[in-house]
Amino acid sequence: MANLNSINVTSVTQAQQQQNPSIAQVNNNVSTINQLNVNQQQNQQTQVDREKIYQWINELTNAETRENALLELSKKREVVPDLAILLWYSFGSITALLQEIITVYPILSPSSLSPHQSNRVCNALALLQCVASHNDTHKQVDQKMRRE
Repeated sequence: MANLNSINVTSVTQAQQQQNPSIAQVNNNVSTINQLNVNQQQNQQTQVDREKIYQWINELTNAETRENALLELSKKREVVPDLAILLWYSFGSITALLQEIITVYPILSPSSLSPHQSNRVCNALALLQCVASHNDTHKQVDQKMRRE
């Protein structure tokens, strides 16, 4: 009798599943929709960040906006895989980074470099290191250095 009852319960359950979508299917659909929403938000965030990256690279060429651009780009150098390429091929960006280093060079001896100046030049050096160590820009940097 117990065996017959379990067969009836199973049959009823199967019939209900055929008539209505199962909870597992609904949960799976909800999970898929949630994941799509998360991916869309991440793509939008990436696009916004990308626009900011372009803006900061442009700001490197302006002495008045350079400090903030150095700081923000330095923060992003580990998370933007092609930052080195963008810097290398953007007009004036490498010149701006070199200018930052040249500006503090005379202050190094005797050492009178302020913490503010130190942070600024460290950000410029970090971005140059990013360019020099990237697989796609390393050879060009090496060739430029050997010619000059």
